[in-house]
Amino acid sequence: MLNNIGVIGLSTMGGNLTRNIANKGFTVAIYNRHFEKTAALLELSKNQDQPEHAKNMSGFETLKDFVQSLELPRKIIVLVKAGQAVDNIIAELKPLLDSEDIIIDAGNSNWQDTKARELILEADFSNSTNSTNSDDKKIIHFMGCGISGGAEGALIGPSIMLGGAENPANLILPILQKIAAKDFAGQPCVSYLGTNPAGHFVKMVHNGIEYAIMQGIAEVYAILKQSGLENQKVSSIFCQLNTGFNTSFLLEITSEVLKTQATSKTSSNQSLVDLIVPKSGAKGTGKWTVEAALELGVAVPNIFEALNARIESNHSYNFNIETITKDAAEMGLDLEVDQLKIYLETIFLTSYLQGLDLILAAEKEYSWGINVAEVLRIWQGGCIIRSKWLQEIPTILNDKKLLQSSLYNSLVASSNLQQILNGQSIFASNPVFASSINYLKAVLYNQNGHSIIQAQRDYFGQHTYERTDKEGIFTGGWNLKA
Repeated sequence: MLNNIGVIGLSTMGGNLTRNIANKGFTVAIYNRHFEKTAALLELSKNQDQPEHAKNMSGFETLKDFVQSLELPRKIIVLVKAGQAVDNIIAELKPLLDSEDIIIDAGNSNWQDTKARELILEADFSNSTNSTNSDDKKIIHFMGCGISGGAEGALIGPSIMLGGAENPANLILPILQKIAAKDFAGQPCVSYLGTNPAGHFVKMVHNGIEYAIMQGIAEVYAILKQSGLENQKVSSIFCQLNTGFNTSFLLEITSEVLKTQATSKTSSNQSLVDLIVPKSGAKGTGKWTVEAALELGVAVPNIFEALNARIESNHSYNFNIETITKDAAEMGLDLEVDQLKIYLETIFLTSYLQGLDLILAAEKEYSWGINVAEVLRIWQGGCIIRSKWLQEIPTILNDKKLLQSSLYNSLVASSNLQQILNGQSIFASNPVFASSINYLKAVLYNQNGHSIIQAQRDYFGQHTYERTDKEGIFTGGWNLKA
């Protein structure tokens, strides 16, 4: 009997996704470059709570046997490291596949690479002698699929963002719908988002928003720690912050992280987080988001500042100025939990809006067919940036007066909070909070100084300008020096 689907790449994400698929009753062929991982996954599955699901997995030592074990059209999920490893797998698979087979790249690939791979694979297969069908329109389908939720999400239910051609999407969706997380209404957090690299583009923006929200949480943590609070108290505060619209996965795990004690003998009774070197890593999606925003002319200051903060964390001078923390602790932090909620609410709202602006700009430029409301829906469960905001934002966006009042109220509250922070000798860096306030000022007020910039550009370079009192494009009219 042939398998329903195949998975290539059995590291933590690939292994857990495979178990998820098998647990839902589908038969799965599995392959890894090193067969030891394949054997280990099969053995692990036998020892789990539902060992009967292990019978739904079949491991293969050769890629040829793996491919031949799949029902037609073949559906193959690839979960390997982004970049050359994906290209290597495609190259190995190509001569083994038939027309209409489907390769689904479920890793964090650059959307530009996904776009190029789809076109190259289509062209290569159309000219290939391996095809027994003379119809050149018959191709191998390549799909970009964003998966969010981490290792746990892959096992119990992730958020899934699928992009590519619609017909193969319809073949793979019944499986993805079974393994996905559920939204607030109990529907699967998976959707076909559009053609070409739509899935990977949306996943990239998701990760950019993730950068911004994580940085905002880090800023609140730094403020609380600088005020001299112990981690158990800070954990309790984050638990209180995880309410209302801010109710979210990231705040939930932050509270848990702060409770965790180190287990080594030399560091007993110490919080594990206090032993972690304060240097943040990044795998590229934040950078790609900023690059895409620059190309499309979209402002994503929160994401840029969050990315920059990670870079700065790896290049700081690391001076240990204890007096700053000591002085701040002695003065005491006169902030209420509700004020810290405002801090995070501002960052959540503006980060989501900036990400959505980028998705809308990409849709306008490339016409992939992305439905932003559907994006917000499938982010409600399973994914890293899930929060109650995702239920509220569609309502805000659909009412211009409500959007304006929401932004204005956020600006007033956050500006007042910024003044309080400035007056309390808080030296912790807050780039995303500051960028959120500046973003709100920029989108709410026309008096942003840019009329003078355009005037300067026209004065020295005749770059033209528009006027508020009449239609058209103008140049000149300046009192030029002789």
